Amino acid sequence: MSSEPDGPEEFDRPRADPDAGPCGYTEYETKERTTEEVPATGEGAEGLEREVWAALYEVEDPEMPVSVVDLGLIYGLEVADGEATIDMTLTYSGCPARELILEDVEAAAESVDGVD
Repeated sequence: MSSEPDGPEEFDRPRADPDAGPCGYTEYETKERTTEEVPATGEGAEGLEREVWAALYEVEDPEMPVSVVDLGLIYGLEVADGEATIDMTLTYSGCPARELILEDVEAAAESVDGVD
């Protein structure tokens, strides 16, 4: 994966509606360190963080299939010292695909050179 993802705007988002915004029926609660608008999209990310965002766009909810980023499940991402910390949620607390999605997100982050 290159350090500069190709595609419209910042990332290759073939299923994304370019006019989509956050869900109007959801109250987003964020951690204090989250200063950006949520759900997060990776807009403006650079370097390794940008590459991890690009990898996360490839992770789909197996029941929909729509990217976990486009679903608004990712609330934040930090990369420091080769470690990616991803703040996310699931579509609901009893999600039957919970382990699969978490494994896919972890694998996507680890697929980026420079992330352990």
